Amino acid sequence: LYNGNRDQYSTVTESINPPILARYVRINPRSWYARMCLRAEFYGCATGEKIALHNDYMT
Repeated sequence: LYNGNRDQYSTVTESINPPILARYVRINPRSWYARMCLRAEFYGCATGEKIALHNDYMT
């Protein structure tokens, strides 16, 4: 779980470590106040190099 910001002005930056290889990413908000609103940005890297996977099962 990653925590988001608590107000409309601040930003939160989170890193996914270890890196993952994914085609799709699902965001499942767990809580909100009054009205739900979400802005998300994902940055990736070139896939030319192989990434070591820790297991063979990924969803």
